[in-house]
Amino acid sequence: MIPISDGHKLSVYSADAGTLLKAADLTKSITGGSIEISGVRKGGGAAPWKGIAEMKRYNLSNAPIFARLMSLASLSGITNALKGQGIKFRLLRLPYQYQEEIVKITDALAKGSELGITASGAINFRENMINLNGTIVPAYTLNSFIGKVPIIGPVVGPVLTGEKGGGILAAAYDAQGPLENPKITVNPLSAFAPGFLRHFFGFGRREKNKN
Repeated sequence: MIPISDGHKLSVYSADAGTLLKAADLTKSITGGSIEISGVRKGGGAAPWKGIAEMKRYNLSNAPIFARLMSLASLSGITNALKGQGIKFRLLRLPYQYQEEIVKITDALAKGSELGITASGAINFRENMINLNGTIVPAYTLNSFIGKVPIIGPVVGPVLTGEKGGGILAAAYDAQGPLENPKITVNPLSAFAPGFLRHFFGFGRREKNKN
């Protein structure tokens, strides 16, 4: 933490994201990868931290809540992978605001070899509660949209199935309640708006420019 003219600046980097997150008692489900957290707090100690956390090339496994989410979305292949060797993510970008043990998340996005997932909402570490919502899109579904990005309006009705080639697959999710056992609901999406697509593909371009 570095003092600046109107507050403080935070910069954290680790070449082993899994070890850092485990040491911070945040999660044991992530292994490998690198992590970089940056933030700024303008004002005194009561002011919120605002910044971005990024993880690259990490593996997720043995994550019961995430596995339950995948199961409710009928993604049996990903659920099984989580119980075994896990699934690989290329990049997670998480804009955050942190104040009084509450993390507010806006338009977080993770992309990997198996799927893309977005998240917005809040995690209250003081009361151990979670309130998040977002979208799950398998990677092969995203790839199928490359030639369809200019299309405006509904594209193809989704088929919520874990089978590759079974149709456009996507789901909106909502997770609320205790961190250890939140209530999770999953619903199929009926269309992809152009802005939604730009969110995924634009993220990929930004990632390419950063590396």
